[in-house]
Amino acid sequence: MLKKLRLRNGYTIAEIAKLLGYKSKSGYWALENGKVELTMSKIKKLSKIYGVEMKIFFE
Repeated sequence: MLKKLRLRNGYTIAEIAKLLGYKSKSGYWALENGKVELTMSKIKKLSKIYGVEMKIFFE
């Protein structure tokens, strides 16, 4: 779902990584690919970036 949202909104992995405070795009890549767990703080940031409700991240 994260990749779908990112692509739909026209962002690159590097752009979203920077917006979320990652030092490199590999950190966000791991999140997008389920290698690390999505935290509440990241959910809040992503919901603002994409203009969606936080609840979609729990579905």
